Amino acid sequence: MRLYLLQMAIAPTNGIPAVSYLIQTDDGTNILIDTGFPKNFEMPSMDLRLEDHEYIVEQLAALGLTPPDIRYLVCTHFDQDHAGGHDAFPDAELIVQRQHDEVARTGTHGRFERMRAYWDHPSLHYRLIDGDIVLL
Repeated sequence: MRLYLLQMAIAPTNGIPAVSYLIQTDDGTNILIDTGFPKNFEMPSMDLRLEDHEYIVEQLAALGLTPPDIRYLVCTHFDQDHAGGHDAFPDAELIVQRQHDEVARTGTHGRFERMRAYWDHPSLHYRLIDGDIVLL
């Protein structure tokens, strides 16, 4: 089993990293946790601009993987630094807490709306869960 920490970006103003994780099980199952910012993302207020190599698809390519190689995508939440690449994984099963999904889909929280095109793409397949689960 392997665990990879994928550094997606570092905010220049405060040095806080945005990260994703890749878990590879002994039987070859790939589990991705979050996808970071969307490609070509810019946030002028924080002096943040992503380079191509910081996008999740390029991060995986550096490990010899492509989006179809990801079986599960665990979605911690739909903020811009966590859900910006979800739409690149239509073959994965996306796992998210039901309560968070419901809150995000109401549209009342602008922080989730900004990334809606990435996490609410019609090609994505979600499994809504309640509390803890055993994934494998």
